[in-house]
Amino acid sequence: MKRVFIGLLFLALLFSVLVSCGKRDNPIRTTYPFNEPWKLQPPPGGYISLRDNMLDDPSARLVYVYLPPQYDLERHFPLLDRGFPVLYLLHDFGDDYSTFVNFYKVGQIADRLIAEEEIQPMIIVMPDGWNSLGGSFYTNSDLIGRYEDHLLDEVMAIIDTTFHTVAKKDPDTKEIIPNPRYKAISGHGMGGYGAFKMAVKYDTTLFYAVSGMSPFLLFGSLLNKEMIDLVFRENGIPDHDFSDSMYRKISPAPAAEKPLTSLVFAMAAAFSPHDLADTDPDDPQFFELLNIGGKKYGVDLPFDSTRTILEGSEIWNRWMDHDIKTLLNPNGGFRELKVYLDCGDHDQLKLYEGVQKFHQTLSHHGIENTYVEYPGYENYPAGHRNFIHDRLVEILKFHSQHFPPPTWE
Repeated sequence: MKRVFIGLLFLALLFSVLVSCGKRDNPIRTTYPFNEPWKLQPPPGGYISLRDNMLDDPSARLVYVYLPPQYDLERHFPLLDRGFPVLYLLHDFGDDYSTFVNFYKVGQIADRLIAEEEIQPMIIVMPDGWNSLGGSFYTNSDLIGRYEDHLLDEVMAIIDTTFHTVAKKDPDTKEIIPNPRYKAISGHGMGGYGAFKMAVKYDTTLFYAVSGMSPFLLFGSLLNKEMIDLVFRENGIPDHDFSDSMYRKISPAPAAEKPLTSLVFAMAAAFSPHDLADTDPDDPQFFELLNIGGKKYGVDLPFDSTRTILEGSEIWNRWMDHDIKTLLNPNGGFRELKVYLDCGDHDQLKLYEGVQKFHQTLSHHGIENTYVEYPGYENYPAGHRNFIHDRLVEILKFHSQHFPPPTWE
């Protein structure tokens, strides 16, 4: 809950800165020998992908797994070709694996929609993409750990070997091979970025549908002059001060007082960590995060003391290597995915601008997609977090609609 509070505090501060199936009887839920939702325990020694990260963040992570009322623990393995579809649901910056359960109440939402036969029963998996900078952006980084590998190679493999998903067993290797038609991925904010990153990189080899609630898309739209100026203001730098000495004062701590700065440093740790082999850097855009035995480790920020991002610069190119539009191959497998995007029209980071542009890019390439920009109401604008409970209803309906007919019955 502490991390959820920190995430809420992050957006509260940010706001002030930027605004100055067929009919059937549903069975009674099984009494499980564990607390709901199911907490997937880490392996002994933690997850390999997250071990020995430079931030010294824990490699032992919990994963929440929602199991629908129809799920029967005794039927896990006898029916490999029959099972439940799986939705991977990735949390936002400043949150952790528990946020969708404890704050947005996704379990109660899914229970109600299943009982009212508005969605088919599905498994919902909520991994942990948090780190001590606020979030990993579900990306492999020498500095923070290999969070993409953690999700794809570890969490997904454990889900398919532990739970009753739709898969088959290779007759020769005995390997369990999941059916991507029954897999989907979604997320909020940073998690929406992670969902689309996985989808554009792996498309129908892993998933059949992707969705994002207020996702971080198109870095050039997100990291604009207005946002960069606000980062400088958070660090007490006057608007017309472009000196290197003041630029050097930018730091992510205390994060609660500098939410935008914290976000930028977390993104830099994921997308432009400084070369770990260079332990005594004098690069003007290097910012130290760690000092171990006199050796310096940190990140390269994409903008300089003049508050400028140099298009084509080495640092910005590294960011663009992780940009969703850059990663998109409009003629590849992504065009076969079912795609849904939404964003509030008063998102504090103006993420609707990037989401609109990505929607337009997909449409330009003939890639079918659904985009919803939703309003709030008087005294309750459609900000980054205000309506996520409601959006989860639409997300679950979207993915249920595009999963094939149930096979678990």
